[in-house]
Amino acid sequence: HAPKALSPDLCITAAYGCYLPKRFLAIPRLGTVNIHPSLLPRWRGASPVQRSLEAGDEVLGVSVLYTVSKMDAGPVIARVERKNDGVKPASQELEELFSMGTDSLISSLPSIFSGEMTFDTADPQDELAATKAPMIDKSEAVIDFATMSAVEVHNRVRGLELWPGCHFYVEEVSGSGPPRKVKLGRTRVIDDEEKLAGLEGRGVALLPGKGAGLGVLLADGTGLELLTVQPEGKKMMDAKAYANGLTGKIRWRQPEEAVPN
Repeated sequence: HAPKALSPDLCITAAYGCYLPKRFLAIPRLGTVNIHPSLLPRWRGASPVQRSLEAGDEVLGVSVLYTVSKMDAGPVIARVERKNDGVKPASQELEELFSMGTDSLISSLPSIFSGEMTFDTADPQDELAATKAPMIDKSEAVIDFATMSAVEVHNRVRGLELWPGCHFYVEEVSGSGPPRKVKLGRTRVIDDEEKLAGLEGRGVALLPGKGAGLGVLLADGTGLELLTVQPEGKKMMDAKAYANGLTGKIRWRQPEEAVPN
């Protein structure tokens, strides 16, 4: 009853994550407006930024839209887009996109209050072009270098950085000790043919050059550079610090090889 007692002209939501009942949507005279960090109708749902990064979308963006009873399906007041730089993790992208969305919303308010922009004049979404951004499951954190490409791993690491993060398994080449879980921090795809040629098998080794990371050759022949990693029970560290703490050569293992059934 509290919102109705206030008699609001306009309600605004962002990152709410729940359906609003029709009785609430009927209260504000000018409707309810939402800031959603994707270029709708692409990536409707709980994890739009994460799914956009994971998919490797070339363009990211944010939409300001009217809220309806169907999730993220209302007509769009404004869209703002920018290029995906291929580097920033989800936390940074989310913050920047909401900042862009806030600016866009503020710019749209005069036309909303004047009546120029209404539910009927906003841009209706194309239902046939809609894609879903489902909630992230913890099982998606497991990285398998035998079945994924370097680009796929890099994109997932960026996308799942907020939660649950991504990890893979390593073991010492000598066979001493059980496989160990290592969380991935920052990564980048290796596009240097010379660096790629120096990688072999399942080895995980420090690449040459100042500030270089750990090189990994994936089963499909692509290479990934691990810039920061986090061994179990320790803090995130750069690749050189991790390599300096090793007692011998290591190699990656597939999840099913490392985790007992």
